Amino acid sequence: MFNLSGRVAVVTGGSSGLGVQFAHALGRQGADVVVIARRVEMLKEVAASIAEKYGVRTGYYYCDVTDSRQVAEVAEKIVADFGKIDIAVNCAGGGNCGNTEDLPDEKWHKTMDVNINGVFYCCREFGKAMIKNGYGRMINISSML
Repeated sequence: MFNLSGRVAVVTGGSSGLGVQFAHALGRQGADVVVIARRVEMLKEVAASIAEKYGVRTGYYYCDVTDSRQVAEVAEKIVADFGKIDIAVNCAGGGNCGNTEDLPDEKWHKTMDVNINGVFYCCREFGKAMIKNGYGRMINISSML
């Protein structure tokens, strides 16, 4: 496999689903792992599990990726607490199941806000830290939703 020791990885949507799986995979390879999402209690459990299983440093932060100010603030906190951001995996996402003809505009806008704007805000803010550090890897995940 590969060794990510000494790297700091951030995973959005890190409280469930693919975010949890990516966070564990990064921790298993030796990266320090930071998970962010809106469900703090679930984040706390994910971070504790990764730290216990893989012996890496972990952290968790509340962040609504649709709020550009929150994303900028959490990026600053991560750099302050971990020294850098090397890897970002953008897994936060959501969708609406049902017929398109019945989908209200509000639900459409909420979906686009998380899946498009949230990814952009995270790429921009985490990317700033990566540029400053001279190293970075950005991984954007999507789903059928």
